[in-house]
Amino acid sequence: MGTGNDQRASDKDRDASSRRLQQAYGEGLIDENELEERLEIVNQAKYLHELEPVLADLQPDDLLDGESAPPLLYRLIALYTPALIATVVWIFTGADGDFWPKWAFMGMTMVALMAIAGDLAGNGRR
Repeated sequence: MGTGNDQRASDKDRDASSRRLQQAYGEGLIDENELEERLEIVNQAKYLHELEPVLADLQPDDLLDGESAPPLLYRLIALYTPALIATVVWIFTGADGDFWPKWAFMGMTMVALMAIAGDLAGNGRR
């Protein structure tokens, strides 16, 4: 005890490991027998250190963290692209009057804040 590897494995940890193994099987990295053997070990794992050897020879993947979403920066860029396009249209149409793209920015900011809050809540688990 006290080695740092005595943290218990959750269902989420076992599910992420199982998904990574199934992905490795789909990529041809392991055969069906090896998949079954490794899945049995994963399903019986009580501690995180028991999952490590099962995945050690596989390439790292976002699924190991239980999260397959792209990094937050890329999601924010994709999120704000329509608002930026609206701003360019506003500029090229004379930029007269009210800055109407503000509504697009306000809506996207609400969605971005929810995404950031979700990321912070998800990352606080470990």
